Amino acid sequence: METAQVNEICQQMDRVRRNLGDEVDEIVESAQTLTDWRYYIKTHPWMCLAGAAAVGYFIVPKRMVVIGPSAEMIEEAIKRSALAFKTPPAPPKRHGHN
Repeated sequence: METAQVNEICQQMDRVRRNLGDEVDEIVESAQTLTDWRYYIKTHPWMCLAGAAAVGYFIVPKRMVVIGPSAEMIEEAIKRSALAFKTPPAPPKRHGHN
C-alpha cells in the first residue's frame, strides 16, 4: 500500500474514534428518552389518557352476580340427598294442680 492510503485510513480511524463517544452518548440519551414514561405524557397526553382508561376497563373485574338458592332449589336438594329434618318432640304436658 502507498503511504498516502495508509495515512488516509489512519485519519479515518481517528475520526471514527473521536465521533464514536458522541454517537454512543446520543444513543444512550435517545434510549433513556424512549423508556421515560413522562416523555410520552408530555408529547401525547390524550393518547396516554385513552390508553390508561382502556387498561383500567380491562383490569377491573365485572360485577359478580350472586344467585341465592330459591325455596324450590333447596327442597329439591333435600329430596335428592334424602335428608329429613326431624322436629324434636313436644314436651309432655303436665297435669297438675292449679
